[in-house]
Amino acid sequence: MPRTLLLTAGTSIANGTAALKSYQARASAWDDDAAELQQQIRERLQTFDLTSESGRVRASAELNILHRLPVNADDEVVLFTTDTADGRCCAEELRRVIESDLGVVKVKVERVQGLQVRDATTLRRTGLPNLSRLLISYLDDPQRQYSGGCVLCPNGGFKGVVPFMAVLGMIFRAPVVYVFEFAETVISLPPLPIGLAADLFDRAFPAMNWASEEEVFDVNEFYRRIPGFNPNEAPLFDSFLEVTPDVDGSRLGSLTPLASVLAEREQGGVPLRLSETALHDLTNLSPAERREVEPYLSKLKSALWRSQHRGLAKKTSNLEFYPKGHTTTWRFGGFTDSGVFHLCWFAQHNTYDRLIPQRDRQRGAFPVDEFTDYTPADESNTQTDVGDPYHSLTWFDLRSEIEELIARNELLMTKETVAVQNANRMQKLLYESRRAIDEISSAKRALQDRLQQLEQQQESDDSSASLPME
Repeated sequence: MPRTLLLTAGTSIANGTAALKSYQARASAWDDDAAELQQQIRERLQTFDLTSESGRVRASAELNILHRLPVNADDEVVLFTTDTADGRCCAEELRRVIESDLGVVKVKVERVQGLQVRDATTLRRTGLPNLSRLLISYLDDPQRQYSGGCVLCPNGGFKGVVPFMAVLGMIFRAPVVYVFEFAETVISLPPLPIGLAADLFDRAFPAMNWASEEEVFDVNEFYRRIPGFNPNEAPLFDSFLEVTPDVDGSRLGSLTPLASVLAEREQGGVPLRLSETALHDLTNLSPAERREVEPYLSKLKSALWRSQHRGLAKKTSNLEFYPKGHTTTWRFGGFTDSGVFHLCWFAQHNTYDRLIPQRDRQRGAFPVDEFTDYTPADESNTQTDVGDPYHSLTWFDLRSEIEELIARNELLMTKETVAVQNANRMQKLLYESRRAIDEISSAKRALQDRLQQLEQQQESDDSSASLPME
């Protein structure tokens, strides 16, 4: 399947040219004339055989990594370039070569406004956040996710962006590849089973929302805006900040570029929209089932949560499914449109595999204009049952409650042990339920037999009493 290769583009394609040296000696703007540099790049490329491995490897860092992967004709290549004339010119020449000599049809140049190395403040406040926004727009695009996925290639450009690419690869579960200059081996960092500490991010979000308006702030004030903050947690939350000591000994902070972009994506109260099918199924849930489902409806609003928990693409469906793995017995299927997640349907894991390929469960069966904004139930208006809180629950509901308690208490156990113990508990639970049902049935039959005997005895007594005396 076609991939999207996200490359940072540098100026190695112009190495050794006199024009490049003049651009590097001064600051240039994106629209400055670069005709002389373009001509010298083309003259330089004529000295290489771009159809050969050695020619591509020596021509530029970007062509080196594309050759080593290797790039396919139906792949998409996106070149992220600095906000300078030499960056623009080098990226455009790379695009021309990738199209003509590597045979790739879809090649795009992305200008990253503010990305340059002469003004550190502009780089931090504008350049790196803009680079993060652009990369995330590709990494989090469902169409690309369910095609061949994205691959991050921080081979070109200045090396300060490499950590950002690596962190984004971890958060959005995208592989990161790199090759050293003139090397033959591609170093691949596959998607790791780690990511952003979502619980810390959720707690810090009110403080981050405030901090994004302040730009520079007292770190202690940031801490005060974190619900339930404990001073021992300061190093954890400092990971979202760039902290510098002030002259009076206080600590001043600002959000890191990546934290700023991630917080920005979570702002605005983006709604969740439900189809008629999802609304109907939600209404008909039992109380216990609704308690399981509603927390996930809130989570589905978050683009960050979805990027962390998106399941693998299904060959028999064009929907997105959440969450991945076996963290819950529920699965939620839908699609993202204009940044809003549209929940088409949901089901328990033991039935959703059967529902996935059905025609009425595909995206085409759910027109966008037939969805409704999801409004969580107002718990303040909910009546609480008096007495036994489980009196209205079915046996299945009670079993679900037991399974949830078991899962919470056994998080530190190995998966194998949990699986064995859960299976044993479930078998024992089912055995005891069957035995209880059998005992109840036996008691009921015995009671019916006894009642019948008593009735027969009563009839016999009545008959005896009615006989005439001799």
